Amino acid sequence: GIIWQPWASHRELDRKGWLALGQELVRENYTHVVLQWTSYGSYEFWPQLQKGWLAAGLEHWHGLGLKVVPGLHLGDNYYRMLQGSDAMLRAHLIATIARSIAQARKIVRRPPAVEVEGWYVPQEIDDLNWRSSARLRMLRNFLSAMGKGIATMAPGMDEAPIYASTFFSGASPPKEYALMLREMHLA
Repeated sequence: GIIWQPWASHRELDRKGWLALGQELVRENYTHVVLQWTSYGSYEFWPQLQKGWLAAGLEHWHGLGLKVVPGLHLGDNYYRMLQGSDAMLRAHLIATIARSIAQARKIVRRPPAVEVEGWYVPQEIDDLNWRSSARLRMLRNFLSAMGKGIATMAPGMDEAPIYASTFFSGASPPKEYALMLREMHLA
């Protein structure tokens, strides 16, 4: 699979451009495209309207065999919130859950529905900002609430995998990081 960041400039792709992009991914042996996000800050890549450019573009990939894993909402201030207080971060994550679930509902309800292969939580998780027990609880609660919200929004979503990405910055010992990943996986 490949993680792809949709940007407003991709809105300019026509049918031929979308097909060329999809065919190139297939030539490179990619089977899954993980969309980094479908909403970033105040920008909606997947608007409520049926003819939203991202959804319309992905329809041109029909028949190519590419499976799509939509990314959910990422606040443009997420990384700044990581540096703030736990209370600020908690409020940000609660708002993110609500916005992400609303975004996911738009995706599964958009006619014709895009076949969702899973979901991607775009908040990158590192070993620096999630080290305290309070932050780890907050992270587990965030991932658990995201999973529960997605599982109940449409039939079949309870089995859809939810993906997240992490990275090791060297701020903690490798064993601590491994334990954090295991706890996150169990959330």
